[in-house]
Amino acid sequence: MKKKFAPFGVSLIMVLMVFPASVLAKPPNVAISAGIKGAVGGNHMAAKDASAEIDEDAYFEAGGAPFEREIVGSGGGGGIFGEVRFFNGHLGVELNLLFDVNRARCAVVQTDGVDVDYILTYSMLRVPLLLKAAFTRGRTRMGIGIGPEFRFGLTAKTDLEIIDGERYRFEDQLSAWKSNFSAQKRDDVAIAWDVAMAFDLYPFEITVDLRVSHVLTYPDAFHERVEIDGTYKLPTIRVQSTHAMDGRILLGMAYIFQFL
Repeated sequence: MKKKFAPFGVSLIMVLMVFPASVLAKPPNVAISAGIKGAVGGNHMAAKDASAEIDEDAYFEAGGAPFEREIVGSGGGGGIFGEVRFFNGHLGVELNLLFDVNRARCAVVQTDGVDVDYILTYSMLRVPLLLKAAFTRGRTRMGIGIGPEFRFGLTAKTDLEIIDGERYRFEDQLSAWKSNFSAQKRDDVAIAWDVAMAFDLYPFEITVDLRVSHVLTYPDAFHERVEIDGTYKLPTIRVQSTHAMDGRILLGMAYIFQFL
């Protein structure tokens, strides 16, 4: 766990280095921005670790476990945000409330010739709290930020599609197969890094963020992320609705409240 938190300390030092000490001598000019943001991007699920403990009958006869390999999924959403800036915009704190929907798809080829896609769809409320340092050039503000992100699971749904070999599965078997594949929603804590630009169109502003988040509470062991039991003919599979990392491009618009 200490290794997971190490990047947080290094990044925090970088943020403070960007913050010019000379601005402390200036009046504490304060501005508040409040608005909306939309986000789109990708997710990364880690591969199965070498010492994974899973049911041998279900795993080896199936020819592969769902989500055992690295998976790149998609995600996006939107919500509201607020930012308070001090010292003429050089130092700030931003809070987001973002609804985020994620989707991952994993193909598994069974030993009996059935090609199956396991599909996981899950949503969450993301609440990042970022400390930001910035500088301005004309009407453009550029900066970096870092902070914790709290994630609250909202929904978790599963589905599967037989891509090839459907003739080997009767309809009742397919129904039982689907019902035995489930997902569990969960809460997580992540660390978020942010590179941002804002274009001043006073009293409005347009914001663009490039944000990467690393989930600190992501289960290290594969069997904690994917539980498998039963046999390849009718496996019982339960997946945690989470991923290891994600990246988002966020586009927003806000109203500026200026205080002297």
